[in-house]
Amino acid sequence: IMILKIIEDIDKDRDIYFATTVNPESQMNLNQYLLNQGMVLKMNSQKLISKATDSPIVDREKLEENLFNVYRFTNLDNPNVFYNSDLQRILQNYRMLFLYLADEYKKPEDIEKVLTYMNSVMPYDVIRIQRTGLQLYTADKYRSAGMVNDYNQIIKKITDDNDIVKNIELADYLSRTDLLASNDLIKKSLISYKGDNMESCLLSIE
Repeated sequence: IMILKIIEDIDKDRDIYFATTVNPESQMNLNQYLLNQGMVLKMNSQKLISKATDSPIVDREKLEENLFNVYRFTNLDNPNVFYNSDLQRILQNYRMLFLYLADEYKKPEDIEKVLTYMNSVMPYDVIRIQRTGLQLYTADKYRSAGMVNDYNQIIKKITDDNDIVKNIELADYLSRTDLLASNDLIKKSLISYKGDNMESCLLSIE
């Protein structure tokens, strides 16, 4: 109610922003009016998207300006600085912005420019990706950019964990890009799995 009252009372010449990290439930179902500019979502007076379930539109020009010229990524490339698991997880918000920007481009060279800069300011081996879904999203962007070494590094990290759930998530992704590798990975995972509750494990995979 307080947020809606602020929106109602504020002068029309003043902008309203939500932090990107704000829980969507706290955005009062206003995502149709929000424009992603980086770590903030700018509210527009008119609807920008038709479906309330869609993600906010990306302001490509503003997001690129913020990522390349405004935001500071101090020490995110420093392997001597300790980042605990919580910080590693929170810092993925920055990585997501790079991936959102990469999504805005079609040409491999444009995607590569974004991801190369992302790698330089927050390398994968310093700010590690913990969630398999984000690992695969990142890998897919590397594939689109033709960045084979970076792609292979993420795929290898997932398979090296030897986790059946992660491997089947990976196999599901590969089924859309490399069906033979996907089938081989599933077979390998199921053969090597020693757990007693295979059925529950498989049912847990979305």
